[in-house]
Amino acid sequence: MSKLDIRSEFLAAEISSPLHSSLGVLKSIVAMGESIEDRNALDQALRQVFKLNDGIAVSGGIWPEPYSIDPNEKLSSLFYNRTADGEVDKIDLWNNPEAAGYHVELGIPR
Repeated sequence: MSKLDIRSEFLAAEISSPLHSSLGVLKSIVAMGESIEDRNALDQALRQVFKLNDGIAVSGGIWPEPYSIDPNEKLSSLFYNRTADGEVDKIDLWNNPEAAGYHVELGIPR
């Protein structure tokens, strides 16, 4: 195996490693969204995902179907953003009742 081949394999591993880690974070978020029914527990679990995965995921969350969590609440997303100082903020922008709704903004069919 030549030095170029070894270097190519090393670079490929460096590129694919963060992608595999990101996919693991995504699968964790999906699993939590499907299995944790208590909203407060889900909120805390998702905050931890974004706090502990520094360098892999900066923001993300879940966007349930409108009215699927609470029949009186159209939008009930849980969306998080990691700040520059490493803290995790919950962003309620997607739940703005004046907006069209994340299901429209994200192109999710009704």
